[in-house]
Amino acid sequence: YKVQLAQTYLMDKQYVKALDMFEALAQKDPSESRYWYNAGEAAYQLEEYQKGVDYLTKAFDQGFKGSQLLLRLASCHDALG
Repeated sequence: YKVQLAQTYLMDKQYVKALDMFEALAQKDPSESRYWYNAGEAAYQLEEYQKGVDYLTKAFDQGFKGSQLLLRLASCHDALG
């Protein structure tokens, strides 16, 4: 239920709520890479780029693969300078 609600927040561009929920989910289950990825996506949308780098890197380290992750990670690094 919480995962679906967090996804809904993310899709509805309610990024603060989405970030809060995905951070909590990731803390409870740190091996679940999609929680880290979605937390990183929400952080990116909130222009919290360092947090985005941290979370997206954790997602990658936990096995999340895909070009979207790499694109977001690069965008966060670019925004940080």
